[in-house]
Amino acid sequence: MTDHLESLTISVDVDVLAFLAAGDVAAHHGAAAADLLQAALPDDPERISSWPLYARLLPHAQAVLDAGSD
Repeated sequence: MTDHLESLTISVDVDVLAFLAAGDVAAHHGAAAADLLQAALPDDPERISSWPLYARLLPHAQAVLDAGSD
């Protein structure tokens, strides 16, 4: 189901990132980013073939978690 996400690339302008990092906007979009990451995770984390996608998503999940801990 999520195999097509392995080739997905998203670019975001640094000004947009700075805007999203400010105040309540960051909390709202952080939650949305967490939802997107959750939806992108493969169904079975125990399946070895899923591990490369988990590895690619891990830095993004860490960034969302770090941003939410401020």
